[in-house]
Amino acid sequence: MDADDFRNNLIPYKNIMYRLAKRLLKNTEDAEDAVQDTFARLWIKRENLDSGRNLQALTMITLKNICLDKLKSGNSKILPMIDDENFLPGKDNPQNQLEKKDIRHKINSIIETMPEPQKMIIHLRDIEGMSNDEVSEIVQMNKNAVKVALSRARKKLKEELVKQLEYINYEN
Repeated sequence: MDADDFRNNLIPYKNIMYRLAKRLLKNTEDAEDAVQDTFARLWIKRENLDSGRNLQALTMITLKNICLDKLKSGNSKILPMIDDENFLPGKDNPQNQLEKKDIRHKINSIIETMPEPQKMIIHLRDIEGMSNDEVSEIVQMNKNAVKVALSRARKKLKEELVKQLEYINYEN
């Protein structure tokens, strides 16, 4: 694979990679480093990359492994993740915008308490919009296990969110 193929086939995944790395590492700088390390590792192995393979899955697997290595080594700076990048003011009034931001923060907090496989699966499937087959290949689990983990993650997310929102309404 030459530089143009690399640029055309792998660089388009950088935003998806960054969001997954940030979800796993909970830190902007660590996420950026992980994405850069992934591209560096893939660049070194570019001669062995076949454009016929699922390059997105290979890229995400490599990123996942780099993130998990960072977490295991303790070299990541773990800070709370509040993802406001996708928070765009709309026609809502400021109170509605604040409530949406608060709910998004609650959702992120709940997802962060999930085990790593569920956290990755719900991120790839529901946030990145990947198919079950793609997620299955990336997390290296069979398709049925991905479906079960996703179902459990969604159920936990729903239950915890309802609990938190009911508590808030009860206080008022």
